[in-house]
Amino acid sequence: MPFQEREEQTLAFSEFSTESVKRVKITNVLGQEEEVHKRTALEKVLLMGKPVTKNMRVCSKHFREKDYCGTGIRQQRLWKRQEGIKERQTDIPLSETASCAEQQLNTNLNREAPKSYENLSEEEIVVVQTLLDLGSDCDSTFVNKGVQVVGTVNSIKLQKNLEEENRKYNDLVQGAFLDTYRNITYKHVMALKYAIYHCPQARYILKTDDDVFVNMPAMNNFLRYELSPYGASRVLFCTPRKNANVIRSYRSKWRVSFQEYPNRTYPTYCPGWSLLYSPDVVFALYREAQMAEYFWIDDIHITGTLVERVKLKHTDIEFLVIPWRMLSDIVNYSCNVTQPFLYGRYNLKEGVIRALWLYVNTHPVPKYILKDIQY
Repeated sequence: MPFQEREEQTLAFSEFSTESVKRVKITNVLGQEEEVHKRTALEKVLLMGKPVTKNMRVCSKHFREKDYCGTGIRQQRLWKRQEGIKERQTDIPLSETASCAEQQLNTNLNREAPKSYENLSEEEIVVVQTLLDLGSDCDSTFVNKGVQVVGTVNSIKLQKNLEEENRKYNDLVQGAFLDTYRNITYKHVMALKYAIYHCPQARYILKTDDDVFVNMPAMNNFLRYELSPYGASRVLFCTPRKNANVIRSYRSKWRVSFQEYPNRTYPTYCPGWSLLYSPDVVFALYREAQMAEYFWIDDIHITGTLVERVKLKHTDIEFLVIPWRMLSDIVNYSCNVTQPFLYGRYNLKEGVIRALWLYVNTHPVPKYILKDIQY
């Protein structure tokens, strides 16, 4: 089922056909080819998660005339109509050129400390790994593109600051929801959606908080030589937490009421400071999020509840995180360390991140990570 944008700037909307006799072949999420009704295929492509009703319409922005189920004069009149309800954008890059395939990763260390984020909730950074120039010798090059995900703000001044920063760095994606802790799940789901729709060529997707250091030179080698330069499947690398108690205290900003979550403990989940996804996992979680009841703590909801529903397993990468002792040796004493690492810790100060970045850029990049790590 082709998924293409039409050249017209105006939108038209068409009804789904009541007929479903025509069958087409699609590739399902398991990579298997199956034959389904054309309406069913549309439902899958649109990630609807619910049955078609008579009030639903198909938008001309994403589908060509031959993709529609309906036929006949009434269908043609609907198609030719030039006016339409303007599509509401649920998430948009502040810059139209913030696509995945165009730029190298613009790391936080190449930019000034952003003052625009002082009143925002936790910022999420999405880095996608795109494989380019794969030769016969399997020597490949990863291009890293990073974007920062934010919500809307109530302050005109803060919004202007965000727009100014985006004009300078071209790496912000802003969603149509207020940037608060209660909306963090929207932000996470928007990051998944951005990767699906704007980065279909990505081999891996890395989501981190903005106070986390990632050793990108070592990460590129890890993905290329120890996972696969072609990409992998069912990848969810994180630092899982098991049997965490639900916080009920009114003193905590993470308090959850019994109405919101009645169980005493959460399912196994990943703290969201660093998550490495494969594209199939991103798609599965995004699709499941459309059908699940909203829960505002994204770590629990997406990497806990939704991961359970799609029957995924977490892969623990705690051993790839730099130990506190080694972190102290690098930052405070400029010592050389022998054990390679992929991640710094979370909640790092800017000075610590810069010290780690300096260390990484003045020392050889290990080709292989796992063989040199002491478990």
